[in-house]
Amino acid sequence: MNFKIYICPLILLIMMLHSCLEVPVDSVTPANKSFSVSGLLQNNTTVQKIFLYRGSFIDSIQIEQKLSVSEADVTLTGKKNSFVFHESDSIQGMYVLRNWRPQGNTKYALSIQHDDYATVTGETTFPDYGPFNPSFHFDQSGNLLLSWDDITNAYGYFIDIYLWRYGYRNGFEEKEHYWGGEIYKKTTFTSIKIDKKFLIFRNTEVDIKVIISAIDRNYYAYLKFDDAYDPLDFHLIDYGNFSVVDNGLGFIGSAYADSLIIERD
Repeated sequence: MNFKIYICPLILLIMMLHSCLEVPVDSVTPANKSFSVSGLLQNNTTVQKIFLYRGSFIDSIQIEQKLSVSEADVTLTGKKNSFVFHESDSIQGMYVLRNWRPQGNTKYALSIQHDDYATVTGETTFPDYGPFNPSFHFDQSGNLLLSWDDITNAYGYFIDIYLWRYGYRNGFEEKEHYWGGEIYKKTTFTSIKIDKKFLIFRNTEVDIKVIISAIDRNYYAYLKFDDAYDPLDFHLIDYGNFSVVDNGLGFIGSAYADSLIIERD
């Protein structure tokens, strides 16, 4: 008898924990936390992407399928025209706008409508397409000092640095996968210092590729929230309570990027 008295609560506890860990297929969330939006307008691609998921950390294809939001109407409106994103045939929860790049110095309004959720809206202003005119030099300690011109409507800047790990210069753009040792930096200034220790591969000073992105306030806020993941894999992020959109979680942002290669002898 005593054995049954102690084992039943244990079984009940296990069942309760199991039910809590399962991902609900049809969860009901408050209107102000309907689902997560992940989108970044970019000048260096003709395919713009918006990811829609019911807020959670996506760590497997199975969970991704359960949490993806389908059959949504996703529209982006600029100064005069509106553009419709279409649901991807290959990736659940992804909506794409093809053969399009944002205009510089332009405000865009995002609207996402779905029968089961409140309408999610957000705004982003794409920075001006002005030249960065970057300049650089190495100080006596070997640190990289990089500066550039301020870009109109840029709230801040995202600096992405890669090392040319194999140390040769044939076909930079054709062999992007040979770049390694990626370093992320964000700043609201127009200059940055990169410590020498981040610029060496196998005790050798190798060539460096620098991508400078002028970013809006929304993207800067996202980077402050969590910059531990690849910025292009927005659907892998657990947004928690982070939001710069109305009636949802996540963000819509803008990034105007250009790059330079620093060759070292």
